[in-house]
Amino acid sequence: MMASAIVHSGVPIAEVLSFGDIVAPARFKQGLAYILDRQGGAVTEANFTLASGLKAVARHYVRLSEEQLAELKRICSRLDQAADRYRLKNKDRLAQFDDPRNLAMLLQLPAHLEALSSTAGPKPRSADLLMQSAAAFEILLFCPMRIGNLARLDTDRHFRWIRDGRTLRLVIEIEGGEVKNGKPLRYELTGASAELIQRYCDGARQALCREATTVLFPRLDGGPRNPADLGDQLKRHCLRETGLLVNAHLFRSLAAKIHNQVSAGDTATISQVLGDRIGTVMRSYSQFEQKSALEHYQASIRKFRKAGPRED
Repeated sequence: MMASAIVHSGVPIAEVLSFGDIVAPARFKQGLAYILDRQGGAVTEANFTLASGLKAVARHYVRLSEEQLAELKRICSRLDQAADRYRLKNKDRLAQFDDPRNLAMLLQLPAHLEALSSTAGPKPRSADLLMQSAAAFEILLFCPMRIGNLARLDTDRHFRWIRDGRTLRLVIEIEGGEVKNGKPLRYELTGASAELIQRYCDGARQALCREATTVLFPRLDGGPRNPADLGDQLKRHCLRETGLLVNAHLFRSLAAKIHNQVSAGDTATISQVLGDRIGTVMRSYSQFEQKSALEHYQASIRKFRKAGPRED
């Protein structure tokens, strides 16, 4: 994509022969300018992803100088700040939860899947996979992390169990080096949520692989599930049991949508929960604040309409 953009911007194709030709800062900026111009200047998440991927190529494969890398980093940072991450498909899928009945179904899905896994119907492996999905959905609801971090959870590296009287607590800690934006994550599950994860770990998890493992969502050989495969399983189980189209990443947007209904405008909380900068949260999830603000304003109109005209 970048090579084509550079050529279309006027560079002879004979001069675009390698990664080095593409990630040289002047060419890099020229290609991005062409892409953005074709999109009317709009910066999308796809633009940011393309630039970030090439920045990694420049660092690890081409091995640009630190000065040149710093220039690419500045460009990527500006794209990150300007990117519109509110995709139409994401908007449509979030709209499902304007209906409180759909939201209730999703919130009850982990318990439903666990109950379904213990019935006589499913085959043993199918039942274990239902329990696996129940555990994954419970984590995504209370700890809305990215699917890559979810799939790589390891009970030795990331889990810490605490028994506080009769209450079980599960602390999940992920170091910044394992997170997309480098920011460490810390979550805590208590009570019924922690107990569900414990039941999954003690039962279905070990039944799903041939080797003893500390991986939370293992393959048959004990290694971690591919994030795309785990995501497809969650999407399939959710659609079959609720009729809702939900992918794992939607839980991050849904977290903002749900919390905004309870505490409109509280971007600081969502920033901490998602591990995103406040500026990113404000840009990506401002539509929820706008909806709450509109409802608040319309309530004022209804209040004055009900009161009727003032008497002088």
